[in-house]
Amino acid sequence: MVAEVIVVEGQVAILPCESTLSSKNTSAETTLLRWFHNRYHKPLYTLDVRHINQQSQSFRWSDNNARHFPSPDYEGRLYLELNSEIPTLRIDPVLFDDHGRYTCQVDFRTSRSVSSYTDLRVISK
Repeated sequence: MVAEVIVVEGQVAILPCESTLSSKNTSAETTLLRWFHNRYHKPLYTLDVRHINQQSQSFRWSDNNARHFPSPDYEGRLYLELNSEIPTLRIDPVLFDDHGRYTCQVDFRTSRSVSSYTDLRVISK
C-alpha cells in the first residue's frame, strides 16, 4: 500500500514511516532507518542505531546516541521526527521539486528489511 501526502509548496510535508510497524518480529534489532526519493540513488536521510543496545527496556528511536545523516542536497530542510510511535520525515519548507515517491526502509540485524512508500504531491502556489 502507498500512502499519499498532498501539501502546498512552501508548507511542511510530514511523511510517515509505516515500515517500523510492518515488522512481524518486534524483537528484531533495528540497524538503520533510511529514507529514499525515487530520483536519487543514495539515501536522503539515514538514522544509524547499530551501536545502541536495543535489548534494554529504555531503547527509543529518539535515543541521543543515534547517528543522524541528512542529505546536504536538501539544504537543512529535512528533520526526522522520532517522538511518536511512527517515525516521520519532515520537509520544511517543501519545494515543488520535492514531489515524487519516498521510500522508508528499515533494516534489521537478523531479519529482512521492510519498506513503506509515500507519494508526495506538491501543489504550486
